[in-house]
Amino acid sequence: MNNFKNLKKLKVSNHTLKRYRDLDYEVWYALSEFIDNSIHSYLENKEELNSLGINKCKIAINIDKVNNIESLTIEDNGGGIHPNDFERLISVGEPKPKSEFQLSEFGMGMKTASIWLGNRVEIETKHFNLDKAYKITIDIENIGTDNEIEISEVLDSSLSKCYTKVTITQLNRRLLNKVKKTSTCLASIFKKFIENNDIELIFQANTLSPEVVKINTDSDNNPIKKDFLITLSNGKKCKGWIGHMPKGHGSASHAGFSIYRYNRLVSGYPETSWKPSEIFGDGYSARSTRLTGELDMTEFKIAHTKNKINFIDDEEHEFISQIKNYTSDIASEKAVRNSGTSKTIDDHKNDLSTKESNEMVSDYLSDTKNTSLEEITFTADSHLKDQNTFIEENQDLEVTTQFNLFEDTDYETEVSVYEILDINQPYIIVDSKESNLKVYINVGHPWFVNLINNKNSETQTQYKLNCVFDALSEVNVMKRKNKIDPNEIRLAKSLLMKKYGNSFTN
Repeated sequence: MNNFKNLKKLKVSNHTLKRYRDLDYEVWYALSEFIDNSIHSYLENKEELNSLGINKCKIAINIDKVNNIESLTIEDNGGGIHPNDFERLISVGEPKPKSEFQLSEFGMGMKTASIWLGNRVEIETKHFNLDKAYKITIDIENIGTDNEIEISEVLDSSLSKCYTKVTITQLNRRLLNKVKKTSTCLASIFKKFIENNDIELIFQANTLSPEVVKINTDSDNNPIKKDFLITLSNGKKCKGWIGHMPKGHGSASHAGFSIYRYNRLVSGYPETSWKPSEIFGDGYSARSTRLTGELDMTEFKIAHTKNKINFIDDEEHEFISQIKNYTSDIASEKAVRNSGTSKTIDDHKNDLSTKESNEMVSDYLSDTKNTSLEEITFTADSHLKDQNTFIEENQDLEVTTQFNLFEDTDYETEVSVYEILDINQPYIIVDSKESNLKVYINVGHPWFVNLINNKNSETQTQYKLNCVFDALSEVNVMKRKNKIDPNEIRLAKSLLMKKYGNSFTN
């Protein structure tokens, strides 16, 4: 095709085109439109390109600055653009035919992105089936009333067998001041393609690599993730997974769902993760900073800027209602698997350590040396000091350990643990003031001496943790009921231990 005189021109006026400069866009979204085209072209022609020795789509993006004036170049070694497609290329709103690699679907992305970025766009391309290269020049400021576009045959400027090179000048905005953020975002948007080795993405001479999100693992080092399939009443489906990041690895930017369509990120790290409040709360809990996951929403509608899903009718509400179940599932599974316990009660009963511990309990409680409860008379010990007197006398006692329990939650409590050795005192003494709790553990108590002190440090730890939770539960019930209620104490301890168990295994 050598004669372009009859080629139809852009189907909108330059005044309309200029409006694209004002789109609510970011640099990385604009650049992604060009990358989408490159990947689409490569995947559509992968077999032929592989036969030519092109086994990966290489995309190089470079921002130059000369005399304080910036320019942009995007070049790939994909299939190139055939002259038969030039009309569609320069026509706004004329989409590509449907494809399983539908990264370019609206017929607007590259055009709107180009105009958003700059006023002059040159597209040089050579198709893999042709020997000739062509250049298309779009000058937004100088498009006439007939919307004429300059197309010419040119000498190759690339050594690649096929390529597309886009050069944008007369930029509408500065790009170099967002290089770091753009690098991170592009690596995230095209994470799947980079990991699948379909593309090599180079930005400012640096090959981009996506950040790997660390997920909690069980004792066998298997990631604790929950896979799921959501099916809405209208038939649309979504595959996904959800998991927890370990303590110290989570953050507000990493948390949330990353949404993909055709393996291309729509929203996600580092700034647009989908975090419905019904699942992630108000943004200050551990869930809002450590819960993460991925969603394949290929069957759902997308905004033409490709940066968000367009739910229709009641889709979003129904979607969130279903996905909430899996957030509870993964929390329970994480706690069970991280604690090392078995998956079922039968597995637990048959576990060797369970059998051994049950035998030890049975042997101890069956020992004739241990007095039965029926023979015990509960009387006040004449040696037992009044609690307030005891606390007053031990004000200078050195703290054994001090920590914040349930940090960054409504339950946050500063706990100070002391150890006393007094055979006449109970196993714990509790002193609570506002959000400060002092727990005095009696390591001189016969139970501790005879059963705990001869075991290992882990056994002591478990005993002391129980002492702390007994104290917390008692204080909690006293604050709410102003009296000691055994049932309420058991319930409070259960809830506190569950909450601690969930957070401890994150």
